[in-house]
Amino acid sequence: MKDFEDNTKKLLGDNTAVIGVSGGVDSTMLAAILAPALGAQMKAFFIDTGGMRKDEVERVREIAKKAGINLEVVDKYKNKFIEMVSQSINAEEKRAHFRQVYGEVFKEVAQSYGATYMIQGTLATDLIESGSAGKSAMIKTHHNVDLDLGLKEITPLADYFKFEVREMARNFGLEELLVGRQPFPGPGLYLRVVGVPVTEELLEIVREADYQVAQILKKHNLYDKISQTIVALLGVNTVGVKGDGRVYGYSLVVRTVETVDFMTVKGFYLDPVVCEEITSTLVKNSKIVRVLYDWTSKPPATTEFE
Repeated sequence: MKDFEDNTKKLLGDNTAVIGVSGGVDSTMLAAILAPALGAQMKAFFIDTGGMRKDEVERVREIAKKAGINLEVVDKYKNKFIEMVSQSINAEEKRAHFRQVYGEVFKEVAQSYGATYMIQGTLATDLIESGSAGKSAMIKTHHNVDLDLGLKEITPLADYFKFEVREMARNFGLEELLVGRQPFPGPGLYLRVVGVPVTEELLEIVREADYQVAQILKKHNLYDKISQTIVALLGVNTVGVKGDGRVYGYSLVVRTVETVDFMTVKGFYLDPVVCEEITSTLVKNSKIVRVLYDWTSKPPATTEFE
């Protein structure tokens, strides 16, 4: 921990840096470690993109407060994120549109503080998957990798994997706040509306479904055994029956996986009783006619659908 502080202070000098805190273990742990050492030189902020999990903004505020992070919440750009991401249903284009808005907001916040540096919680996994580590092939664009914002970049976690960062969080005393939280992608629920343009309505369907699945998994003492749970809406209408009528609606897919480093994953198979409870709960939404389950390993699949 001391090495992070000393190296970052040396790189930063007398300058000011901004750090984007997502509420996840990587950025939050890093901000918590650096906050006492950097003080007013580090400005932490959280961007509410409109693609967050249910009650996530309040949860991030709570985590930041308990971790000793003075956090600014930036929430005036949600409509711009939706407007830009909804322009395409192509996964990489959606990520690129999200990345564009994210970069603009990041740069604007940095300018408001007079910051010339940015501190990122980027992990080795992010660099490898985005093709930024040596000669690795690009698997998917990461919104926080290779940003060209005119800011000098400090990435103290660039050589570490998720399981190592979780252990750091434990050692730093953040077990209760962070270690048990499943990862969540930067673009969030925008990546979980698949094959159809993102709208506020569809985001809300996925947001509520994600919450319902998490509650059921916690009820059955499964949530902490799963490395990541993904609930996505597949934008292909199929026929179903609601009441006495024939309808066409969307499908939700529930994906549960286990892994150590997220470079490879395998399916975490749910008991049929749990699947039945999840299915019966999710199809209560009038727009949902089917619930599917995906336990495909990585490779060939990636953890997320987009």
